[in-house]
Amino acid sequence: MLELKLGYQPPYDWPAVLNFLNTRKIPSVEVIEAGEYRRSIRLNGQFSLLTVKQDAAKCQLICSISPAPQEARINLTQKLRSMFDLDADPIQIKSVLSQESRLKPSIEEYPGLRIPGCWDGFETCVRAIIGQQISVAGAITIVGRLVERYGQTCDLGSGVAHAFPTALQLVENLVVEDMAMPRARAQALLLLSQACAPEGFIDFDLMEADELQVSLQKIKGIGPWTASYVALRAMNQADVMPVEDLVLQKTLEPGRRLSAKELTQRAEVWRPWRGYATLHLWHLANQK
Repeated sequence: MLELKLGYQPPYDWPAVLNFLNTRKIPSVEVIEAGEYRRSIRLNGQFSLLTVKQDAAKCQLICSISPAPQEARINLTQKLRSMFDLDADPIQIKSVLSQESRLKPSIEEYPGLRIPGCWDGFETCVRAIIGQQISVAGAITIVGRLVERYGQTCDLGSGVAHAFPTALQLVENLVVEDMAMPRARAQALLLLSQACAPEGFIDFDLMEADELQVSLQKIKGIGPWTASYVALRAMNQADVMPVEDLVLQKTLEPGRRLSAKELTQRAEVWRPWRGYATLHLWHLANQK
């Protein structure tokens, strides 16, 4: 087992991160309980259990990976720091965003909100496509079925028993007609899988965020919202805001829905922290 103790600049709202992930967790792939996050991951072609918990007194997250090759330590450190947004500067973020009257109450009450990242960009993009125009709960139900049918069994204990399917597995096995969603959306999943499989034109590990967003939108069925959401969560992009998001458009000015253009204009003064403004607006919307 490899244990990494990764520090951060406080405040860090670990309960908020867990709540965000818990709402979207995939059954048997992810488990959240007693302040701890667990999930299956792939390392060098093998399955491992990732466990993450907070040591608030020491301002760090304790991440355990079992089993884990020692040579993976450096890459794992960088990946986990990005996944849990450990390099954020809350003071700088607050200094910019608190100038917006609508955001200020949330920033004052929840100064430690972070951008909840993800382990795998392809997985996040699949989930984003499935979640287009349906509820989070409905999307997770479909994602769970996808994992049951096309994922791999990897009983790692602690309630983690499956791994999310790879792009290649979906290319070879996905039956579009069997997906409980509009055919065009299921077809987009297959096209994404082909683009992310070996010899495809998308590589989350090598591409920059801007390049990724452009490449994703070359896939029929993936628009600006999906591309922005994936960049925000999979690429740890602090200045990305999915301005096509209906919740964001309706939350900034209660009683009025802004257009994507209007939201973009309003958000200019929040640079370079528009991603955190997104989190605060989602948080405000959930308080209704």
